[in-house]
Amino acid sequence: MSATAYSTRRFTFAAGHRYWVDTWPAAENERFFGRLTVPHGHNYTVDVTVRGTIDERTGMVIDLTSSSASWARRSWIASSTPI
Repeated sequence: MSATAYSTRRFTFAAGHRYWVDTWPAAENERFFGRLTVPHGHNYTVDVTVRGTIDERTGMVIDLTSSSASWARRSWIASSTPI
């Protein structure tokens, strides 16, 4: 019988955006969205939990180094979208 383990990592990241409708004139965007038409950001924290059977050879459920790299890569791709 194999043991099951949980591993949680916390990641923090920042994301930016602005409210703007390209088909509206600038004045309409500013009237409707106010100060939110300028780019601004928010800080986020996400906890990622992995559950699985412990590998008898490695003693791990997942290689945490590769999971951090994967999260960082996905975060960078999401944040590289122009605002």
